[in-house]
Amino acid sequence: MTDEPAAKPNHMIAFAVDCDRTLTGDDFIPDPEALFAVGELRKAGFRCILVTGRSKADLERFSPLAEVFDAFVLEGGAVWGSWSTLLRPSNADIVLKAAERVAEAGVAIERRSTSFSASINDLDVIRQQASDCSIQLNVDRVDVLPPGLDKGIGLDGALGSLGIRGAHVVAIGDGENDVALFDRAHVALAVANAVPSLKECADEVLEAPGPGAVIDAVRRLLKGDWRTPNPVPAAAA
Repeated sequence: MTDEPAAKPNHMIAFAVDCDRTLTGDDFIPDPEALFAVGELRKAGFRCILVTGRSKADLERFSPLAEVFDAFVLEGGAVWGSWSTLLRPSNADIVLKAAERVAEAGVAIERRSTSFSASINDLDVIRQQASDCSIQLNVDRVDVLPPGLDKGIGLDGALGSLGIRGAHVVAIGDGENDVALFDRAHVALAVANAVPSLKECADEVLEAPGPGAVIDAVRRLLKGDWRTPNPVPAAAA
């Protein structure tokens, strides 16, 4: 008989939360009750990380965010760290030059500090003009990052900034760009409104959409769910 893996201390468990359509509803405003739940999880000693395609400038209008989360992964993984000390990759100029090419091709883009975003309808042009970048699908948008970056890489950087790179990660999300986040996590949770491709990658699809799923996940984490790594599948053992 083998011993069950010991539960990790709360400070060695990280809860990585996507923003749009996960922490928010269709209004794209962080849900107050979901934020309160994350805050309670943090008070219990868990490390909480917001993982989103949004920029710091965009999130600054939501004042509670800086106080609720320990660390941030912004711009789809192009920026990471604490709210006051965000880190950016040294190859950011590659995506900024690509943004110029895409804009010159007539595509309307949303510029960020280290990335840009455009409509999914412009995917073909983006693939042509930004082939040297990391192109991440995000429901109805396309996020373009410096090469080699995604939410999973950004999360690893954020964990490193907290000094807990070896933490047990529970992640929750809804979009295609959360696949990389799920690949880095030990437990992957899809909200009920997640895209089908993400649900296929999830360890569990929660019953509620968006903020309701975040609240449910927090409640279950506090009760002890998902605190130990999933067993290795027999085929991979």
